[in-house]
Amino acid sequence: MIIHITDRCAIACNIAVSYPDEKAKFVAMDLLTSRMFRAPRTRIFLINLVLVCAWVSCTRSEPAHIGPKADTTAQPKVESTDLLQRAKDRSSSGDTLGAIASYTELLLTDPVQLSALGNRALLNAAIGHNEAALSDYTLLLQIDPENYAALDRRAALCYRMGRYEEALQDLSYIDQHREGDPNLLNRIGEAQLRLGHFGEALVAFDQVNRLQRGSLVAIRNRAATYYAMGDYKRAQADYQLLLDLNPQDSEALNGLGLILQFVDEDLVAAEARYNDAIHSNPNNAGAWYNIGFLEAATERSAKAILDFGEAIRIDPTYAEAYVNRGLLSMRIPNANAALADFQAALGLQPSNVHTRMLLGWAKCEAGARADGCIDLAEAKSKAEPGAQKLIDTYCK
Repeated sequence: MIIHITDRCAIACNIAVSYPDEKAKFVAMDLLTSRMFRAPRTRIFLINLVLVCAWVSCTRSEPAHIGPKADTTAQPKVESTDLLQRAKDRSSSGDTLGAIASYTELLLTDPVQLSALGNRALLNAAIGHNEAALSDYTLLLQIDPENYAALDRRAALCYRMGRYEEALQDLSYIDQHREGDPNLLNRIGEAQLRLGHFGEALVAFDQVNRLQRGSLVAIRNRAATYYAMGDYKRAQADYQLLLDLNPQDSEALNGLGLILQFVDEDLVAAEARYNDAIHSNPNNAGAWYNIGFLEAATERSAKAILDFGEAIRIDPTYAEAYVNRGLLSMRIPNANAALADFQAALGLQPSNVHTRMLLGWAKCEAGARADGCIDLAEAKSKAEPGAQKLIDTYCK
């Protein structure tokens, strides 16, 4: 393992030394901040070894070149403070990629510059480079395990990516050192709910209610938990309680719409509630998604595509909205539009095997069968139902 990491550091630094362009620096930094750093906090000694290795490799007088010989002409030295300021200036001017490049250059000269790692992670997350952001947060935390701001941001990123178990681990670690934080407990409960740990979710939301009597967020989350459990009477009671407190509560109206649609099977009343929720809060992405789902089920594909689009406009990380809009595009059919939506959803949740299968299907329909069959084969290898049927159709 040590030889493997040492070689990786040497290769990365040789790239940085041998090729002066920005692209090479990205390649080098990818090697230095890849998945090999995703170790438990207890292995910080290994990370320190890697950083020392990287520093020694980068500062060797005669690097082992893997490409064209580097220009030996003396170059003006750029101080790390100058690089940091350049990165901040680029970021404040809206040049996100330029700022990322500057932070990368800084990290090649100072691999333990925590502010550079944190800021680069924020920028990568902002433009949807979630895996790169996650790698930066993970490396930062292996250097500074008690950096609660980074833990909090990594938890939020993991939650957005659908990696709820990892989000819960980070939130629980923070909770050990910040007990009694209602916002933190709500987020822990939301992660438990997503994981299907309904009892633990209810415990977290009840803790919030004890700390903040009548917390509307906790009541909404408790109602959503009851709904997920199939306890529709309690869910409806909580939604009604919210509406008694505020008749325009958009989330409560949206929740009642779900009960009307899927429990009472009253689609007309459900659609009215979704419309009420949108009227109350036009930026309720969940309500736009739910009304789009209802419209798709009642053969109103064109309207549903528009409403899924509204959900995505409000929340560009809404993976389920991309998937469902993609499925409707396949129905039209418009395989290229579907392909773009499935790619966006997979970018948000790279481990979602079902979306991987859908992407393979869309590629095959769009004429890219070779690539599509690779995705379908990967989905099949992970036991995704339906993958074999698509392979039989397109890949024989």
